[in-house]
Amino acid sequence: MRKTIFVKYSNERSEEFSIRTVICMENAEKKVIKTPCSEKAEKHVKNIYRWFQSLEQIYAENGLKINRCRLLNDGVEMEYLEGQTLEELLDHCIERKEYDKLEEILDRYLSIIRNSAGEEFHPTEEFCNVFGAAPEFENMKSAPVTDIDMVLNNIIVCDGWNLIDYEWTFDFPIPVEYVLYRILHYYFETTGARNEVLLERKIYERFGISKEKRAVYAGMENNFQQYIIQGYEPLRMLYHRITPGVISVGEALEAYRCQTWGKLQVFWSCDGVIREKDSRFFSPADGKNVVCSMEFEAAGSIRLDPGERPCMVKIRRFCVNGKQIAPEMCTINGKNLGNGLLIFE
Repeated sequence: MRKTIFVKYSNERSEEFSIRTVICMENAEKKVIKTPCSEKAEKHVKNIYRWFQSLEQIYAENGLKINRCRLLNDGVEMEYLEGQTLEELLDHCIERKEYDKLEEILDRYLSIIRNSAGEEFHPTEEFCNVFGAAPEFENMKSAPVTDIDMVLNNIIVCDGWNLIDYEWTFDFPIPVEYVLYRILHYYFETTGARNEVLLERKIYERFGISKEKRAVYAGMENNFQQYIIQGYEPLRMLYHRITPGVISVGEALEAYRCQTWGKLQVFWSCDGVIREKDSRFFSPADGKNVVCSMEFEAAGSIRLDPGERPCMVKIRRFCVNGKQIAPEMCTINGKNLGNGLLIFE
């Protein structure tokens, strides 16, 4: 009896690429089963078995195993492998500052992929439909079949290195350097700690991917992502369309404090309760001195706030009903230095 453990729907895509991935237990063995979400995606899922056969031939002698796959009536079944991913291995290298070891792992992995490409790249109509205009760099190589999604979290270390996902494989020429770019981009440019290593160790330059090439490959990647969705609007993209963005409460409060800094806020109350709505700001007329005059129909108490930060205030004149009031006659939560000079901490 088959017991479902985990289900993932990859359906924020065009319907012809929408699939369901299930991890299940059957006869005490875990398996991965991929099925189409609709009839339109049947070819896409069936092709996974075809890509397994092709990639196994290409990498048979290069030290990279392809996760085994077999056809089912309604999809494909793949091995469930457990172990660390290459992404996790590199993260450990960064945590321990073992940068030479990190580069050794990258050298080995990227060499395996680069060595699989023995043909000259030439653009085709299929290529342009998926990736847009073809790059025009010299000496570009391609493999007969290319899995462009050989990112580090798709490699599991389990009795060797195993490629566990090869859904995005194509049988027309694709520059192998674009595959290397994706591997580096989706690892190093996703966290601050990784990006620091990318820049300090000049990782792109180490593998011959110049700034000019990165710009071209980024354009190819954008076209590929558009090819996947083909007009579908993924949920992750809607946020920027339907919201004004995130407002940090801390930043908003600091902005408010900056606006009120240096201003005098006058509160008035009939019942002894201080309320923001019963207040008014006065700005310094000359950058230093605040002059204000107010009339109240009724006010049991008046409160003066000189600002939102620690400050020193000089009261030159304070009158109520035309009668001058000395600071000593008021309740003050600052330090009265005398002669109308107050400090608020």
